[in-house]
Amino acid sequence: DSTYEGGRFVSYDPVKNVTEDFGIAAAGEGIITFALDVERMQAYLLTIPSGYLMRFDIATRKFFNVGKIPSHGSICRSIAVDAQGNVYGSYEDNGIFIYDRKKEKLFFHDDLLPKHATAEWESASRGGVNKVGRNLWRAISYDEKSNTLYGILASTSQVFSFDCATKVVKEFIPLISERSLQRLDEIYP
Repeated sequence: DSTYEGGRFVSYDPVKNVTEDFGIAAAGEGIITFALDVERMQAYLLTIPSGYLMRFDIATRKFFNVGKIPSHGSICRSIAVDAQGNVYGSYEDNGIFIYDRKKEKLFFHDDLLPKHATAEWESASRGGVNKVGRNLWRAISYDEKSNTLYGILASTSQVFSFDCATKVVKEFIPLISERSLQRLDEIYP
């Protein structure tokens, strides 16, 4: 919709009961997720529909467009920041993006996440082709002690880890039963 001005980035101080509006991150773009780099006072936001990774400098109150994330259907709804200030997210199919804070550059690593078949079905109510699960992550969290991301794959609800130093993904057990995985075509017509 050309009348949508874009998602606003705001803060709320519960002690003072004060809200501050920092403005629109990107014209016409909604904000679907963000992560804070508290040490360096930076906020990172991911937008839709274009998939821009935005950086908000808390000290200067300015937005910077870091770059566009490739979207072959969808992008993640959860991003993470490591101890060095690098930002991680995922995109279809099976890719992980990394914003290198020191180089101020986005890197794209295709096919790092495990690929799993996903059922598709037509839906008038949801607008076209829909997928049970996407080949990206559903949720992600950073563990500073091990320099590792831990997440859940959207396609299978499987727990995985991503070693930030070696860029190696390890799969763990799915959070849904093997029987459910085999029945996805029956469950979602």
